[in-house]
Amino acid sequence: MRECKPAAKVLSPFLEAPFLGLQTYLLWAHSKDCIHRHKIITRSGLMLTLSADLLLWLNAVTEDTIHQEIELEKEGGMEFSNINSTEDIDSTSSAGIANSTFCQCSASAFCMTFRKGLEVLYPFNIEYYLMAGCMIYVMWKNVGGRMSPGSHLHATQKLTLRIVYQGGLFFGLLFGALVLIAGVTVFILYQVWVSLQQHRLTAFLIFYGYHLAIMPVMSLCSLAGLLVHRLERRAQEGEHNPTRSLDVMLLVGAALGQLALSYFSLVAALAVGTSWPLGDLDLSYSLLSLLELILQNIFIIEGLHRHPSLLAKKKERQRSSIFKPKKKVPVPVQKEEKTDMSLLERNMTAPAAVHNGDEKKSWTKRVIQEICAFLILSNVMLWIIPAFGVHPQFENGLGKQFFGFTAWFVLVNLGQPLGVFYRMHSVGALMELLISA
Repeated sequence: MRECKPAAKVLSPFLEAPFLGLQTYLLWAHSKDCIHRHKIITRSGLMLTLSADLLLWLNAVTEDTIHQEIELEKEGGMEFSNINSTEDIDSTSSAGIANSTFCQCSASAFCMTFRKGLEVLYPFNIEYYLMAGCMIYVMWKNVGGRMSPGSHLHATQKLTLRIVYQGGLFFGLLFGALVLIAGVTVFILYQVWVSLQQHRLTAFLIFYGYHLAIMPVMSLCSLAGLLVHRLERRAQEGEHNPTRSLDVMLLVGAALGQLALSYFSLVAALAVGTSWPLGDLDLSYSLLSLLELILQNIFIIEGLHRHPSLLAKKKERQRSSIFKPKKKVPVPVQKEEKTDMSLLERNMTAPAAVHNGDEKKSWTKRVIQEICAFLILSNVMLWIIPAFGVHPQFENGLGKQFFGFTAWFVLVNLGQPLGVFYRMHSVGALMELLISA
């Protein structure tokens, strides 16, 4: 064990486990608390925890980057320490080379099971630290804060199966399920065929074909959602909300990683040329990625800033104007009974008129919910594919051919984790839009 890894790296998981357990309990039990006592100590502790989460996230991203680099060097037939090893290599590096084969996982089923389990669960480890850091930041902003009078309405909204049953969602769930099924099939075929030289081109064709089919549909759905937002004409929320501001900041910041990666891929595809199939596919994939990210970001951000109860307030004003009795000169008892009867008649007829107005507006709610349901399932699939080891930007050679291996490797490893986080965070934002539609 000592020959393979240093003692600090061996002890790190055992020290990290209690921190994970305590932090998960803190977020589960106290993430909605507004602390008003010992505020300085609370803020200091939360900042320390946030710093630890960011450092652990950077460490996890670095470890994943090193693992990917080793796998790429193995595929290219290169050694881990140096491509052109010489005789004057120092003793430390030579010891690392000697131990590299000794420290590899053996062919036993027990060792391979743990290795595959680590590879499958490691993306969740990366995303956990980033999400935990975001929640800790919200808790830090809420220290000493007070809830606004109407904020409890948002907290009571919960996503349940009743939204699906009572809302009548069908088309969004149906097409989203088809996207998931096709995506899982593409993911499995890509992982199997990309390592085989005779099926490598087919694996890339399947990957790009799937994304070129789904991204235009997602772009059209986002554009349709924007048009429905314009037709609905809800007011924008004016009060400052740190959670909402953080949501928008995270969406824009995470999207910058994917946008930069798509932009540099577009530059590489244009520079290298599109005389062969992968060049054309990568060029189309980069253009559609840019369009889809921009439209989806605008749709989500505009939906998050809409006031959820504006239409209800309008209807309340309509009801109050309908049911408000008019000032009249006192009349005898017989006429007063007649006036009461007329008010009762109004009570019976007015809800029907308001209900007709609800039916006219219900189609906008239905369209937004269908769009959100489809985009949620699509983003889940677009999160799963890169999070579990599908990285065509590493393997198709266009970026490496134009930028060089080192520069392209750095660009992809800066943009890929942010792109994965963007998909996961957009799912949460779309869930909120689905509830508040």
